[in-house]
Amino acid sequence: VDCRLTTMAYSKTMVENFKEAFALFDVKGHGVIDVENLGRVMRAIGLEPSDAELHNMITEVDGSGKGAVDFAEFMKMMSRGGTSTASELKETFSLLNSGGGGSISAAELKMVMEKLGEKVTDKDVDEMIAIADKSGSGAVSFADFEATVVGTND
Repeated sequence: VDCRLTTMAYSKTMVENFKEAFALFDVKGHGVIDVENLGRVMRAIGLEPSDAELHNMITEVDGSGKGAVDFAEFMKMMSRGGTSTASELKETFSLLNSGGGGSISAAELKMVMEKLGEKVTDKDVDEMIAIADKSGSGAVSFADFEATVVGTND
């Protein structure tokens, strides 16, 4: 992926994180994200964008006029809004850490994935936790979450 098209330079880890996020939104696996899928995922994590806001997010970067964004356009969309502000990261983390224990457990992650309509096994969830668990604690702390999302551990 040629990331020089965007106004920001992304680390390799950030590009991988964007690919993972894109795959989560691209539920049909067609290589594009439409308004419906963008809204479904955002609402599943507790955000409440209006249909007009979702449409505007996609229209701002949709060079082809197809009403959906491919990965390059998704990268552009991410750069327009910045990657993630500290408050957005904290808000997202707290939505995932529904028990309020200070770290995201496998059970909490599985619950969120199921809310998103993803069929995940315990093994899948354990693998996701292992990838994000930079500290090796068996759960994902905020520092682990931030490093995974923003790519601070290159």
